[in-house]
Amino acid sequence: MLADFFVFNQPVNEPLLGWTSATLPADWSNYRLRWEIGHALTALFSVIAFATLICDVSAKQPSRECAYRMSPLRLVSARAAASSTGSRAH
Repeated sequence: MLADFFVFNQPVNEPLLGWTSATLPADWSNYRLRWEIGHALTALFSVIAFATLICDVSAKQPSRECAYRMSPLRLVSARAAASSTGSRAH
């Protein structure tokens, strides 16, 4: 995503700083197109990165049984049961 910024957006941003409505170049639409392409590519790369992340996480999901054994709620209830059993023994 940084590469497309430096290839597409940065070359447009620098000359844009000196423009006014009176000094707008005749080919300003070419600058705008290049700037928009850079942002569109950034959005596309972001969507691809997010989809890749979701696919990776979903591929590594533990089975339901394993998820139950590792569930924080199960651990809390097991600790509560152990502490109540321990308090009765005293």
